[in-house]
Amino acid sequence: MKMSKKIVLIALAAVLLVSVVSGAVFSINATNTTDYTVEATMSPEEEAELDKKNQAVEAKNENDIKALEILRGLNKTQATELIQDKEEDCKLMFEICDMIKNNEFTTEQEQIMKNYLERRLMLLDNYDEETGEENDSALISEIKGVLNYESYN
Repeated sequence: MKMSKKIVLIALAAVLLVSVVSGAVFSINATNTTDYTVEATMSPEEEAELDKKNQAVEAKNENDIKALEILRGLNKTQATELIQDKEEDCKLMFEICDMIKNNEFTTEQEQIMKNYLERRLMLLDNYDEETGEENDSALISEIKGVLNYESYN
């Protein structure tokens, strides 16, 4: 009798183990197929458009990294990556505007700096709905002056 109980328990343990492993494998395969299904549903045109957008973002990020390298060389910043702090970035943009006005860059460097400023111009808040006050208006005016913009939309 004891031997048959051991055989039954071993059989149940084996069935349970096979069930758990099968469930895990099925779950992993279901997740992977879902990812491929999403990619497979994109048309070639949509994939090309997505690639084009990703390349444009990469190019802008590379430009910004070059701008930071130039500014590090001039001891204007210590940043080695894209600046995430808005206040720090705004101070740096004022500095860039002043340097452009004073012709402190080569033609190539100036274009890199203008690209840096232009990319951020659209991201600056002009109006704070909570307080009713204008934000960054001085910086926006400064950047628009350096870029020779009358308005942007």
